[in-house]
Amino acid sequence: MECDEEHEQNISIGKENIGEDDVDSDNEESQIRLPRHFRCTCHILNLIATTDVKNIVNQRFSKLKKQLDAKLSTIWNRPSRSSLASDYIKKIMGELFVIHNATRWNSYYDALRKVQHFVTHKFEELQMVFDHFKVKRMTTVEMDFLKEFIKVMKPISDALDVFKSESKMSCGCVLPVQSFFKETLICFQEDRSFTHCVHLITCLIDGVERRFCKLFDDDFMRLAAISDPHFKLTWSPEEKKAYDTDLLKREVKRRGNATLDRTQSSHDEESCRNFSPPKGKKPKRNRFLEGLKIKRASTDVSEVERYFNDGVGGSLEDLHRFPTIKQIFL
Repeated sequence: MECDEEHEQNISIGKENIGEDDVDSDNEESQIRLPRHFRCTCHILNLIATTDVKNIVNQRFSKLKKQLDAKLSTIWNRPSRSSLASDYIKKIMGELFVIHNATRWNSYYDALRKVQHFVTHKFEELQMVFDHFKVKRMTTVEMDFLKEFIKVMKPISDALDVFKSESKMSCGCVLPVQSFFKETLICFQEDRSFTHCVHLITCLIDGVERRFCKLFDDDFMRLAAISDPHFKLTWSPEEKKAYDTDLLKREVKRRGNATLDRTQSSHDEESCRNFSPPKGKKPKRNRFLEGLKIKRASTDVSEVERYFNDGVGGSLEDLHRFPTIKQIFL
């Protein structure tokens, strides 16, 4: 299955020569390594909620949605065109409709929720508003469709709210939130009470699988989710839990070995050259570092096991007890 998700590889950019004084740098390349680029998750969800939904080919669904949108758009536009219309709505309903904008799908969802609120709690007043502006009243089928549409689209609205949070959002949230979103949609798909939005549910599931599949195959994204103490392995399917556990162990071990290698390379090489150990015997320092690597590997595995045994739902401060995993998360 093709995926719309695009990943850009690391890009190397060479510095250009600036002047005559830089002749010595002609044969040198200063490399700038840019991080991999991932398309905005919010943008992808917006595409699913707008473009994919618009392209649903089921005629019954499309007809119902267009009819409902046409009626509601007429009502929504009246207050923006006339203060008298706004005053009338406020007088009858006690509050105004939520007016959405074209750039944020969530605002459209919020506008629909407000209409649903009026249908449930102020139905007679809502009918008066429709009659006053000479707009055909919503039919029973349209009201049922509205209720189903709001229920089905709620998970995608909740996901957008999570991804737009500046204080609580991290890269580690992406896969767990999408997993929960998809699981909810699958539950909807098995729910026989839906009559008008069955094709909408199928469309959303297909959209998530098609547009996010590469992210679920990306080890970087999986590590980001696993190293988040809020999620760990809760989002990972049973058939992938062993792989994800091993993935974190390998990354923790790799980082531990890299730290030891930096420690070893920083040693004074000149003093090493001046020291000649007995033939066939390694220098004490090398033997010490090899022993340290073995001990470090055991410690790394222990850190991962302690991390998973610590339970789920903690705070980010818990990562202070797992320094290597904290580095991975950050």
